[in-house]
Amino acid sequence: MTSEEEAVILNTIDHSVKTDKGEAIVEYLSEEELSALLGQVNTRYLTGKRNLGLLMLMAETGLRVSEALGIDERDLEREGGQLTGVAIRNGKGGKQARVVLTNGAAAKLAAWLEARAGLGIEGGPVFCTITKGNRGSRIKREYVWQVCKRLADRAGIEKNVSPHVLRHSYAMRLMQKGMSLGQLKGAMRHSRIATTIDVYGSHATDEGQQQAVALLNGDSDESKEPTLEQQVAALQEQVAKLTAAVGGEQ
Repeated sequence: MTSEEEAVILNTIDHSVKTDKGEAIVEYLSEEELSALLGQVNTRYLTGKRNLGLLMLMAETGLRVSEALGIDERDLEREGGQLTGVAIRNGKGGKQARVVLTNGAAAKLAAWLEARAGLGIEGGPVFCTITKGNRGSRIKREYVWQVCKRLADRAGIEKNVSPHVLRHSYAMRLMQKGMSLGQLKGAMRHSRIATTIDVYGSHATDEGQQQAVALLNGDSDESKEPTLEQQVAALQEQVAKLTAAVGGEQ
């Protein structure tokens, strides 16, 4: 392990917390807590439909709040009239990506888009303001933080719930369903495997811990950067499996 890799492991990133010994503690929601949080959204109101679509999207795709709020209507992908994916044009580090939607995320997003169209809003940011005089503007990250905190209080969740906690929750669900750290790197769109290990390595199984060491030591095939074609094929397979699993839980 190089000194650079050791430094990465000791750094605090992605809003994870460190103990006095430097061990990473990731704040995340269990499936029951996530369900309770989302259950507090009142979809009788248009803001509720919008907020549920946004929160469900982040919780089931791992999108960062800036990426989710940056989505414009032109970025939505459809097949046969059904929402299937989202193009991220300006992700972290200016990277572009494509995110496949689960059935649950697609359904909640579609419900908001229908309500949005009923207001006469066309084009522009998907998650926008709806008040008269300021209709169609992109909502701010601070607002999403406030929504998360308010819903957590209502649901009786004592954790410090932020938009990024939804991203961590997505990652932990994948790990609990058997996804390896190497695969998780692709799902979370991390540039380096060391980042994935730093944030989630302490939550891995013994097998996952051994894999983490092998990855950092360069002893694993997963430490070699796959081709673009391999990354796309692997990610599509992972998403298909996750979609089937999550779809069955809705």
